[in-house]
Amino acid sequence: MAGDFKNRVSSLDWQVAALNQQMTLPGIEQPELRDLLGAFKAKTQARKKTGSDSSAREYLFIAIRPPASIFPVIEHHARCIQSSQGVAGYILPRWRFHVTVFELGYYDTIPPQLIEEIGRAMMHVQVREFPVMFDRVMRFDGGISAPSRRAVVLCSDMVQQGLSLLGDRMVGALSVTELEVGQKNLVRNPHMTLFYTEQLMCEQAVQPVEWTVRNFALIQSHRGQHKPYTVLGEWTLLGE
Repeated sequence: MAGDFKNRVSSLDWQVAALNQQMTLPGIEQPELRDLLGAFKAKTQARKKTGSDSSAREYLFIAIRPPASIFPVIEHHARCIQSSQGVAGYILPRWRFHVTVFELGYYDTIPPQLIEEIGRAMMHVQVREFPVMFDRVMRFDGGISAPSRRAVVLCSDMVQQGLSLLGDRMVGALSVTELEVGQKNLVRNPHMTLFYTEQLMCEQAVQPVEWTVRNFALIQSHRGQHKPYTVLGEWTLLGE
């Protein structure tokens, strides 16, 4: 997989170099080729970063967000878990409460044409409003890059049929774009992060957190910059 990605990037670099060389040939309309080269370079940089470089500053994802009315319930669950299990961790601010549906990857900078392309695709996602429910709290593995930094999340053993359908419709809508995304970008274990901890804890049942999903959003996370997410687009689901 890594080798395929490197080969794809090398191929894109070669194509940019070829376009640069063509600009020096007689009979070539410089302004038109310059515009083509600029657009191609932007797309090349986006493809280099998509889902590949976790050191990049910006992260794109599509998510659902809980209504403000249940923020206190979510915070209450986080505090109760910390108290009952003796674990510590900074409870995330309310603007960070979300459930990721589709991961679009890491970028150094996000080209405007990429946002436009995603936006056009999302306009074709047709799903009716649906309920979600999360009734358990557990700790996730921090992964290879952060083995001691583990997320404590709200989740559920129940199959979230509405979320599954929404994700599948996103895959279908994005399949007609030039983005190299698909089923691999779906989040298969829907969850909402409450806080991070290095301490051990047991999975625990909680009173269900439920709401009706009425929209979804394209979100930009500014990694390491300690500032709120930027909502780049939001789409309303079909009413009942």
